[in-house]
Amino acid sequence: MPFAEIMDDLLNSIGTEDAYSTDYVAVFEVCGEKVSIEDEQLARALKAIEERKRNIVLQYFFIGDTDTYIGKMLDCSRANVTKCRIQALDKLKQLIEEEKEKCQKS
Repeated sequence: MPFAEIMDDLLNSIGTEDAYSTDYVAVFEVCGEKVSIEDEQLARALKAIEERKRNIVLQYFFIGDTDTYIGKMLDCSRANVTKCRIQALDKLKQLIEEEKEKCQKS
């Protein structure tokens, strides 16, 4: 059975979730669900990319939707969703690396 298909009750009974206090929380709304990002650097990078690509990343990694499901919701192919997600991840990596370089120079 794939991990993603384990019933929530079973998963909650065998797992734990760490909670750390933070002063920063960015909230993105995707398909009626709210996704909270507590990492300021990641949140800034997500805000800087195109909304469609950001939503694909959030749906895939934070909500747990598959590329096929996202494609159906966006009326496009699974391959197109995968391509957009990979492009978004590349852009996020670039933005985060640029920010790290700026901080090191300061």
